[in-house]
Amino acid sequence: MENSLHYKLRICHTNCQKSIVTDIKHKTDLRPGEPKILEFLAEHEPCEQKVIAAGCNLDSASVTGILGRMEKRELIKRETKNGNRRSLYVSRTEHGEQMTEVVEETFTFVDKRAVEGLTKAEVKELERLLERVSQNLVALSEEQKRMKSELHKKIREENYAIRFLVYIVGLFIMTLGISLSVKSNLGVSPVSSIPYTITCITGLEMGKATILFHIVLVVMQILILRKAFQMKNLLQVVVGVIFGYFTTFSNYLFSFLPTPEHIVIRLLMMLGSTVLIAVGIFLPSGRHRAVSGGKER
Repeated sequence: MENSLHYKLRICHTNCQKSIVTDIKHKTDLRPGEPKILEFLAEHEPCEQKVIAAGCNLDSASVTGILGRMEKRELIKRETKNGNRRSLYVSRTEHGEQMTEVVEETFTFVDKRAVEGLTKAEVKELERLLERVSQNLVALSEEQKRMKSELHKKIREENYAIRFLVYIVGLFIMTLGISLSVKSNLGVSPVSSIPYTITCITGLEMGKATILFHIVLVVMQILILRKAFQMKNLLQVVVGVIFGYFTTFSNYLFSFLPTPEHIVIRLLMMLGSTVLIAVGIFLPSGRHRAVSGGKER
């Protein structure tokens, strides 16, 4: 292990970081992440937070926290530029500039000790080789991201049949819950309240009323969204039709049960319907799936 390249690179990075932190701690009260930001600002200020994050190879969340602490200790200041209030530009204060001088002295000292015994030509060659290694590792990182994305895409495609089956099962379980709530005679779920009302008023079978309701919802979406409406959203009509037929079938299954008179039994049926509807909603809730018009909010 000690002879491997990755081990030597990691040891060099660790020792270099340790030497910098130790020296800076003796001279200043700077905290981790702050020295490199001061060094970056010395060459690029004023600049936006996202530029600092990219230049210092830090994530945005970490930079936000570090900059907040630095601002409280008057190391940096954030100001608008050219009247643009949407973007805040970061620059050093006078105190920050003083700390930058200390930081740069430390970096220069550690750099010199790191290459002690090497000629100028060897140092130049080392810098060139390290730059090449860095480029190779960046390219590797991009390849890994691409491979990960392709793998996830492949997994999604391979699991399409299973996901579709789960989606259909989820719709059917949801309609079982709706039919059970209707049977309890204590009310229905919000998504089926309008179809149920249509059934009560007109006598139209509830499954057909559900299909009609979903078609009306999709038409309303077309009228409201107009050009923003995507053709794939027409699949909501297909889902609505399947949902309607499932509702009809579920009502038929529960029609063999006697209508309960005791309030406790009705409450238990309502509780059971709530669980079924929750499970039914949970199963088809993944991304890139057509949802029924009643759930498109």
